[in-house]
Amino acid sequence: MKTKLTSLITIIALLAACAVWQSTGTSTAIAAAVSTGLRFVPESKRTTVANYIDVYAVALRTIEGTPTDEQLIGLVNQFVPESVRHDYPELVALATPLIVNTYHITPKYQTLLDIAVGFEAGAAPFITPKT
Repeated sequence: MKTKLTSLITIIALLAACAVWQSTGTSTAIAAAVSTGLRFVPESKRTTVANYIDVYAVALRTIEGTPTDEQLIGLVNQFVPESVRHDYPELVALATPLIVNTYHITPKYQTLLDIAVGFEAGAAPFITPKT
């Protein structure tokens, strides 16, 4: 299952990162990947993983400059405790390839915002409502 999910996410991320795509296309593709990926997450973990996908969106909005792939993942991972990443490997399997593959092809600030918007839109149906 993890291989299928990773392959699906990689393909969608590569499509999203094509230079011919506009911001809306990238965000829409990322949202579709997140939403589809979350359907593969066991139901008992799905809401928690979706909530942390939303946290990754917040993290992506704080990044400035053009970090390397490794720096980028290090920066966004600061927002999610290591224990959570350990307990919910689906979170890392879903978020990391989308972030890195999309950013690697078009490393710019707008791309990070597009990924964040896509993360929020894709996770929205699954997150715990904010009160």
